[in-house]
Amino acid sequence: LGRATDTVDFYKILITERKDWPAPKYGWLFDDHIAAYLRVLRKRFITRDPFPFHTKRIAFIDSWFVSYWCKEYDQFKIKPERFKFKGTPYEKLVLGLEPKDQQTNMKWIEDVDHLYIVHQIGGNHWVALDVDLIREHIDCYDSIVGQHTKESDFNVLEACRPFTRMIPQMMNEIIPPEIYSPRLEQFSFRRRNKSRVPQNDQVGDCGVYALKFIECLALGVSFAGICDENIQAIRVKM
Repeated sequence: LGRATDTVDFYKILITERKDWPAPKYGWLFDDHIAAYLRVLRKRFITRDPFPFHTKRIAFIDSWFVSYWCKEYDQFKIKPERFKFKGTPYEKLVLGLEPKDQQTNMKWIEDVDHLYIVHQIGGNHWVALDVDLIREHIDCYDSIVGQHTKESDFNVLEACRPFTRMIPQMMNEIIPPEIYSPRLEQFSFRRRNKSRVPQNDQVGDCGVYALKFIECLALGVSFAGICDENIQAIRVKM
């Protein structure tokens, strides 16, 4: 998705009620909105006392880095064995040094078990990803599942290959072997069943849903209350 063109657009797109949207896609969140709210969550992580989340062993991945990561995947998949992570921004990510102005200095595996990612798939849809570094597994929380079919689930998996394929190699290269034994396998992947994930039936709020899923996962609470009836109030609160 694109970017809000100015500060006024940024807020109007986020909080304008659906009945006042000038076009059906008006209220869809831009990259800027996703990035901004993840920064809010990361700032709470760094500065809030008492600590608000259920564990400190988590990391919110910057959305601009995710965009860079997904573009890099096109190069990675040509010759994975030639792709280097050490001495690159990926090493800083693993060591908790990205983004530069919100560094946590928390290293994957040593200090961090879970990564939280908001990922855009298909060019127009946001999903939330919970990357479990210990179990080597990724759960996808999708607010618009539709019908579970082999084809649709495969398409979502393919859109998440930058993470299932690159994270293991990233860890093999950057994390010392005495801390993390190198593996060859991709991370496993599961698109959670819609019976366990609130669904955006009216469509257009997937970005808000994805951000709220990430926040709830970090807080260690259920998704209760996340629904189309409450989504406008959630927008305004964000």
